[in-house]
Amino acid sequence: MSEARASDAVNEAIAGELALLDPAVRASRSEAVRLLDPEFVEIGASGRRPSRAPSSPPAWRMFYHQGTPVPPDIE
Repeated sequence: MSEARASDAVNEAIAGELALLDPAVRASRSEAVRLLDPEFVEIGASGRRPSRAPSSPPAWRMFYHQGTPVPPDIE
């Protein structure tokens, strides 16, 4: 993969992760399913793991995520 294509992929992943911080996106099951990788598993505060139906593959895959909010002035 060329450096430009890799950079585009990283920027697309970052945009997708930032979208997942938007309460409107998180409230929309269809948007969350569209953005999250089918292998993504979220563990709630209760320790339960909600399930979801299989869907089409997302446009991007998460590279790394630790749940750290990004300040609004960072693009």
